[in-house]
Amino acid sequence: MNIPALQRARAMCLEKAEEGAHLDTTRWGDDNISCGTVGCIGGWMTLDPELRRMGLRNARDARIPYDFGPPLKPSYGTSKGDLALMDFLELDDVPTRHLFGDHNPSDWTAAARRFDDVLEQKVS
Repeated sequence: MNIPALQRARAMCLEKAEEGAHLDTTRWGDDNISCGTVGCIGGWMTLDPELRRMGLRNARDARIPYDFGPPLKPSYGTSKGDLALMDFLELDDVPTRHLFGDHNPSDWTAAARRFDDVLEQKVS
């Protein structure tokens, strides 16, 4: 488990809640990409400077063709999408699905609570 990355992602969620950022909109420069999917948390993570310093990237950074999804879909090493998040956060499938699965959190605070669950190892 990559505890520093999980803690930073949790903090990012709380910061975004404080800013009033919309969970379903990922912003990159002057582009707005509204996806309305659970992948948006991962997309926001790829824009966070601290998580980027830790090595998380997105398809646009890696110049990966967008055939596997939007340009802000996460990439880490040779992994893309959900596998990139799983590898970056050093998680198994179940906690990764808890964070990013199809039961999309309705807001940033709910997303932060999911990171709490994983950090407190309530999900395994």
